[in-house]
Amino acid sequence: MNWVKVAIRIERADGVTLENMAGLLGQELGLAVEIVENVDMSADLQVYIEQARFSANRIDSVLQKLRLMFRLTTIASPVISIEPDTDWLAKWRRSVKPEPLGEKIMVIPTWRKTAASRGRIPVILDPGMAFGSGHHATTAGCVQMLEKYNASKTLDIGCGSGILAIVSAKLGAEQIVAVDIDPSVVPTAVRNVELNEVGSIVSIFNGGVESVDGLFDVIVANLYLDSLAQMADELGAKLVAGGTIILSGFQLRQAGHALDTYRNAGFYEIERVTENEWVTLALKRK
Repeated sequence: MNWVKVAIRIERADGVTLENMAGLLGQELGLAVEIVENVDMSADLQVYIEQARFSANRIDSVLQKLRLMFRLTTIASPVISIEPDTDWLAKWRRSVKPEPLGEKIMVIPTWRKTAASRGRIPVILDPGMAFGSGHHATTAGCVQMLEKYNASKTLDIGCGSGILAIVSAKLGAEQIVAVDIDPSVVPTAVRNVELNEVGSIVSIFNGGVESVDGLFDVIVANLYLDSLAQMADELGAKLVAGGTIILSGFQLRQAGHALDTYRNAGFYEIERVTENEWVTLALKRK
């Protein structure tokens, strides 16, 4: 089996920015992302995609989002090449260790299922390669908020690998609906739900908030700011009285705009988490 190697040259980015970019790239593509630092102080974000699954349009779409999010960083056009099957995946897997998130969760890759969770609740993920999503600051912030505000019924908008829906289930929610407008992520999310044996309470669908029926105690949405701003009223309409909305996917400089938008929709802030310039907000209705 051949692989398509996509290498994206990054200029003027510090280590934290590179990790954030790699996390978002992995989250968007559902793939493992390798950071290769160069002697000229630039770095390459490298992604390997099965040739049969490669889509140049998908790569272009994700790069546009990265350029919007990281305006001060130079992101070159991708260099694409065909690579024979090598041991890169095995090397990458050896480098991935169980990852603690929040105070209670331990994210464990499928090939380390027997790893000790060290007293934490294990969440097993098939990186699908979508393991990067567990490492990104926005996911970590949402997990911290779920540990505090999780309730009986949860809605996960933009579920990606399904990690937040699974965390909600493991923390005691009785019914979770998780949706994503990208159909390509749904199979991986469904597999992750099955791996964690929470299929009886977690439902995964391809769609957006408009495709969801019912009201929820908690809504978690880890998305880009533009998407969050557009759905403020729709999310509010899906929330029970006294319920909590958890928002993430934006940087500290954008938090004011996010908060103003949701204040106009009738919400107020009860808590925030900031990590590496990324913000997670917990909101309630007035």
